Amino acid sequence: MTTDEFTLAKFLDALDLYGGTIESWPPPLQAQAQELLSPSSSARESLEAMLQVERYLDRTRPLSSPVAGAIVAAAMQKRQDRPAVTRWVPWTAAGALALAAGVFTGFVTLPVAPQDYLGAALVQTDASDVW
Repeated sequence: MTTDEFTLAKFLDALDLYGGTIESWPPPLQAQAQELLSPSSSARESLEAMLQVERYLDRTRPLSSPVAGAIVAAAMQKRQDRPAVTRWVPWTAAGALALAAGVFTGFVTLPVAPQDYLGAALVQTDASDVW
């Protein structure tokens, strides 16, 4: 790859792949990146933005393993405090209630036959019955 082929798009791809420390890039890309940085303000701005993000990420602290272990242990213990039966009973009751509501709704008779509703709707809209 010659320097002419090393465009800003390829520099940005390498920046995403290898990070903001150009010295850690593969040697052929290091030289091409250095040559692109001098004339290209966009490349310099992108490199500075990547370095700023990396500095920010370096300042963040990972969650310590004893704290993470305590959180996971508490979550696992809470899950096991309830027997399996009490976990699925509310969902079963909700399903049975929904089924009962559906059956009840299906068996309720309307005070007026559905054909009368259709006729009333057609009269209000000045339409004709096509069935």
